[in-house]
Amino acid sequence: MVQVCQPIQISQVAADRPVIGVCTYFDAGYLTRAVALYRSLARFHADLRWFFFCMDDVSLQIVQALRLPNLTAVSRQQLEAADPQLAATARNRSTVEYYFTCTAPVMLQSLQLDPQLTQLFYVDADVCFF
Repeated sequence: MVQVCQPIQISQVAADRPVIGVCTYFDAGYLTRAVALYRSLARFHADLRWFFFCMDDVSLQIVQALRLPNLTAVSRQQLEAADPQLAATARNRSTVEYYFTCTAPVMLQSLQLDPQLTQLFYVDADVCFF
C-alpha cells in the first residue's frame, strides 16, 4: 500500500497579494550577517515576515533586543521541541553537520508558526541583496 503525504495547507490573506516569509538560522558567529540580510531585503520589501532561528542563547538575546519589525525569533530549544528527531541527530554530528540538517525543520516550523504564509524562502544567513 502506498501512502501519500498530505500537503501543508496554507491560506492567503488576500487573493491578489501573497504573504511571503523568509527564514534562516545562525549562531553568534553569523549574527551580524543575518542582521545584514534582514536589512538588505527589508529596505525593498518591508512587509516580509521573518523567522530567525537562533542556534545559541547569545544570538537569541541580541535578536530579541533588536526588536526588528515583522521578525519572529525562535530558539534552538523551540526548534528541537517541535522536532524530537532533529534533537537526536545533534548527538551524532558535528555542529556544522547538525546545522545543515536543520534547513527542512526550520522551514516546516516557519510554516507552522505562520499559517497565513503563501510563500516561504530559506536564505543562508550570510547572503545580502542589493
